Amino acid sequence: MYKKGFTIIELLVVITILGVLTSLGIASLANAVANNKVKSAGQEISAFMANMSNECKRLSEPVCVKKTAPNTLTAYKGYCSSETPSNDNKIGSLTLEAPCEIAINVPSGLPGSNWAEGSEDGAQLTPKVGLTALPAKGYFAVVYGGDHYSAAVKNVDNIAMDVRLAYGNQGGWSSTKYPTHKYGGSTGGNTPTGSGVVK
Repeated sequence: MYKKGFTIIELLVVITILGVLTSLGIASLANAVANNKVKSAGQEISAFMANMSNECKRLSEPVCVKKTAPNTLTAYKGYCSSETPSNDNKIGSLTLEAPCEIAINVPSGLPGSNWAEGSEDGAQLTPKVGLTALPAKGYFAVVYGGDHYSAAVKNVDNIAMDVRLAYGNQGGWSSTKYPTHKYGGSTGGNTPTGSGVVK
C-alpha cells in the first residue's frame, strides 16, 4: 500500500536545493546592483564634467573641479590650487549616492592622472574657442564596495569623457562605449580601431 505525499528526506533535499539556488541568486543580484550603481556614478561624473566644461566656456573664465568630500565634486571659478576656494566662486557640485565615493587608489591602466589626488589637486578647465574646456587627459574615479570601480576619463583622442569600468579582480578597464574592448597599460592612446584591435 502506497501513501500519497513526500517523505521527510525528499522534502529536505528540495529545501536544500532551493536554499542554494536562492543564495546564488541573491549574490548575483547584489553584484548586479553594485555594477549598476558604480556605472551610473561614472556617467553622472561624466555629465557633470561636460556641464562644467560648457559653463567654463559660457563664463569665459577658468573653472576648477575638485573633490571636496568623500562623495562630492565641486566646481569653482578660478584656477586649481591646494587652498580651499571661497563659496562665492562656487558654480556647481555633484554629490554621489552613498556608498559610492570618489576614489583615490584605483586599478592601474587609466590615461593621465587622477584629478582627486596628488599635485593635480583638481581638474583645471580652461575656456577654448571651438574646443572642449576639459583638460587633455585625466580622470575622476568612483569606488563602490571596495572592488567595483568606474572612471569618467578624458583622453587626448576624445573630445568628450568616456566612462570605463573595472569589477573586482578581473583586470583592466572596460569602456561603456566599446564594451568588448579592455583597456590596459598606463599611457594614453587606448582607443578601439575598426579592426577590433586595441592600440
